[in-house]
Amino acid sequence: MTLLERVATSPLNYRATFVVDPLAALGFAYYGAISFDGPVAAAMACVAAGFLAWGLLEYLLHRFLLHGVLEAPRREHARHHGEPKAEIGTPLLVIPIGALIIHFAIALVPDAGAAALLTCGIYAGYNYFAIVHHLLHHRPDALARSRWFEAQLRFHDAHHRHPGHHFGISSALWDRLFGTFLQHEQIVVKQPRR
Repeated sequence: MTLLERVATSPLNYRATFVVDPLAALGFAYYGAISFDGPVAAAMACVAAGFLAWGLLEYLLHRFLLHGVLEAPRREHARHHGEPKAEIGTPLLVIPIGALIIHFAIALVPDAGAAALLTCGIYAGYNYFAIVHHLLHHRPDALARSRWFEAQLRFHDAHHRHPGHHFGISSALWDRLFGTFLQHEQIVVKQPRR
C-alpha cells in the first residue's frame, strides 16, 4: 500500500479533515472580509456563487476523476464503494491545496477579496458535501427524518448500486442536467435506512 493510500484510509486523516477544512474555509472568509472593497451584498453574492459552483465541481470531480481514468483516485473511490462505512477520505492537505489553486486561478480575474470570498463559498460547499456524505454512510437515520435528505439518501444509495449515475452528493441538479439522474422507476427501490 502506498503512502497516499495509507493516508487516505487512516481514520485520523478522515476525522482531521472535519477540523482542517472548515478552518481553511474560515481562513478564506476572513481574508475575503478584510480584502473585499465592495458592498456587503456583493460579498454575500460571491460566497453564494462559490457555494453553487461547488455543486458543479463536485459532480465533475466525482464523475470524471473518482470514476474516471486516473488509477489512484478511481481505486480509492472503488474502495469506498466496496466498504461504504470505512473511514476513507481524501488525504488531509489535498483539499486545502486544491482550494488554494482555485483561489489563485480565480484571483487572476477579479480582485483578491472577491476571489477569496468565491473560494470560501466553494469550500463551504465542499464542507457541506463532506458532512452530508459522512452522514449518508454513518448516520442515515438522522438524515431520513428530513424529506430533502431522505431523497439524497435514496439518490446516494442508487449511486452505490448504479455507479454510472447520481454523482451529485449535495444536489441532484447536475445529474438531471447531464442525464445521469435515474428516474424513480429506474431505481431498484430500497427502503431508506432509518
